[in-house]
Formats: sequence, C-alpha cells, structure tokens
Amino acid sequence: NDFMVAFITELKDSKARHILQNAAMGVPLLRKLSKRWLNMGMGRSREKILPVLQTFLEMLALAGIRLQDKTVVELGPGQTPDLLFGSLLFGAGKAVGLDVTSYLDKDILRVDHYAETVGWLSEAQAEGLLPQSQAYNGQRFAGQEMIPNGRLDILMYDGVSFPLDDETADIIWSKSVLEHVRDYRALISEMKRVLKPGGIMCHIIDLRDHSTLENDKDWLRFLRYTDELWDTMMSNRTCWSNRLRASQWEALLQKAGLEPVTSQKERDSFHAVFQREKLVEPFCGLDDEDLEVAWFNIVYRK
Repeated sequence: NDFMVAFITELKDSKARHILQNAAMGVPLLRKLSKRWLNMGMGRSREKILPVLQTFLEMLALAGIRLQDKTVVELGPGQTPDLLFGSLLFGAGKAVGLDVTSYLDKDILRVDHYAETVGWLSEAQAEGLLPQSQAYNGQRFAGQEMIPNGRLDILMYDGVSFPLDDETADIIWSKSVLEHVRDYRALISEMKRVLKPGGIMCHIIDLRDHSTLENDKDWLRFLRYTDELWDTMMSNRTCWSNRLRASQWEALLQKAGLEPVTSQKERDSFHAVFQREKLVEPFCGLDDEDLEVAWFNIVYRK
C-alpha cells in the first residue's frame, strides 16, 4: 500500500502529467471551463487579506508615504477587491485594479458589498493591528448605496500595456503577481511610466514553485527545468512562473532607474529532497543565500 501511494503521488507530479495537463489547458473550451474552479486572489477572507494590507501599509510608512488623496493602482486583484477598498478607507483619492481577466462583477461598486470588510477592518484598526500613521475612516461611504463615480475602477489590460496615462499613479502594489508576469521588462517599464515622480511601487513576490506547494514538494523544483521544458509543462496554467530570483528582480529594477527604498527577504530552508546538482542554468550558479529566499517584499521609488 505504501508503495502504491508513493507511486501515485510521484505520477501525479511527473513531467508527463504536467505536459498533458498543460496541453489540455491550451484547448479554449477546457480553459474556459477551468475558470469556474479557479480561486484568483485571496477571496474575501480577513485571515488572508489583513496581513497583506498590514504589509502594504508598513511599506508605505517606511517610504514616508501617506495614502491621503493618493491614486493607488493594484496589479492583479483577482477576486479580491478589498485591498483597493481598504485604501479608500485610509484616504486614497482613487483606487484602480488592473487585471488580465475579469473576475469581479457589477457589485464591485456597491457599498454594502464591503460591509463585512468594513467590520473587520475597523476592528483591526481599533485593536492597533494597522499602522496608525494612516488616517482611517471606516464611515467614509456610510449611508451611500454606491462608491462615488471615479473612486474605484477595475480595468482590463493585455498583460503588457496599462490603460493609464503617464505619471498618474502615486502607488502601485501587488501581491503574488509579479512572479507570473511573462514580459517582466515591459511591466517594469509600464510601472515606471505611469508612476508620478517620487511615486512608489510595493510588491510581495512569491518565489516558490506554485505547482509543488499543495504536495509539500521541493519548493525549488521548477529550477530543475530548462525554459523550454518549463513552458511545455506550464505555459497555459496559472501556476506558471517566470522563476526570477530576488537578485534578478533587484538587478532589473535598478537597471530601469528605480531607486530601492526597502526590501524584506523571507527565507525558507531547502526541502529535504532538494538537490542543487539538478538545477539548470542560470540557477545552478546562484548561491544558497539567493536560493533560500522564498518571499521577496520590495519598495522602489521612481
């Protein structure tokens, strides 16, 4: 029985299985049907959203930025509009979500859509769980049926060009998005274009192999594959990642002329089955200190 369990587990995570699943997701009908079961973003969960909002507000405090009257752009809100709404309660003048797929319905602008969010956010503020440097107003939209026109927008984009004018954003933030960006140089260029002078970008980047996490597998397993094999296995799937390491993100952002404000590298020990000798170029040339970074939280200024 133990042998069969091990065999089935390994087969489920085999390269052949990933290649077949990736090919299936290339079929438009199957891809469309699969979206019914996708959970993009953090849902509407306080347990998931609050720590992210805490991190963003702490990043802003480190950069000396207040949300008051600022324009906030979130990349990839998915099915979670609460971070954008929360920015409005902390004084942002406008909140814009940019996504490649529409996950949110027309209820996005209804104030009662956020009643639960206002409840737990007000509790967290009263408990001192959020930075007091930002002016919180949980009653900002009280008594209104809809969020006023122009305060909250969700816009679609093609993954390359933002539908925003030059120098119109004060803050750009994202959580677990940048690792999935395919044309990351174009993304960096677009973020720099739309940021106002002195504007900042705050990003939480998950550097782990997303296809292994549910099975508690080696979270650096995807560094064993060449670019060609990795794309053959994952190019049509949501767990595809550009596999950039923290040092590579730093080099790209600084080459683009962006100024580092602060960064936080959360490290994790190598999984028991991790084998450095199986890593391919360019990953095999990285040192342990770089490979151990599982999460990378960064703030850069234009």
